[in-house]
Amino acid sequence: RIGPALDADDTPRRDRLVVEYNTSTNPTFEGAVRDTSGRGLDGVFVGTASYDANEKNLVTPGNATSAILSGILKHLEGQPTLSYAFWFNQTATNGNNCMIVNLSADGVYGAAGIGGVFIFSTGILTTSYGGRGVQLDSALSVGTWRHVVAVCDGPSGVDNMTIYINGQKPAQSDWGTVGLVQNLVNPRLRIGGAASGTTDMFDGKISQFKLYDTALTAEEVKTLYDMGRCDEG
Repeated sequence: RIGPALDADDTPRRDRLVVEYNTSTNPTFEGAVRDTSGRGLDGVFVGTASYDANEKNLVTPGNATSAILSGILKHLEGQPTLSYAFWFNQTATNGNNCMIVNLSADGVYGAAGIGGVFIFSTGILTTSYGGRGVQLDSALSVGTWRHVVAVCDGPSGVDNMTIYINGQKPAQSDWGTVGLVQNLVNPRLRIGGAASGTTDMFDGKISQFKLYDTALTAEEVKTLYDMGRCDEG
């Protein structure tokens, strides 16, 4: 045959994956999103969140109730080291900060959480860990697919965070002065918003979502980007 073997998979550090929503093929079943990490932490659609089989992505429409909510990630209780990796395309802004993904107690941002990846109302992408974070120095436009990897190297992660865009590390700076690192209990991922009923919801599309319990290297980040958005492996 021409091309790689059918079971080829270039995903780096697969042994350290906690959650993986592989959107290159339809991952949905009975209102849920199948976790392909091997841990069985399937997500559930909340509100009008959905999967687009034509564009191969998850869709969160930015309203106050729609998101994808994972199962309880017992593996990440405490103060974990994290790497978020995914493709995203912000369809529109709503004048508020837009939470793409957050990791917190029962998926409710703010009560007891590590943080996540979000976009300020100014278009600046940022990641946070315990109330402190790093942010890109330049705003991002809407309507464009980008690959992002946010590395939060904890429990001292408040001092060691990095954002990569399309396999590269753009100019970025710290924000916040004190890291309020909390011990996570019953942590869940919420993709597409902070919590039901808030205004910090993400109106857009997400593909190939991965959450790691380790700090990915720059080489591993580039590998994920080179794998592309629609073809896994």
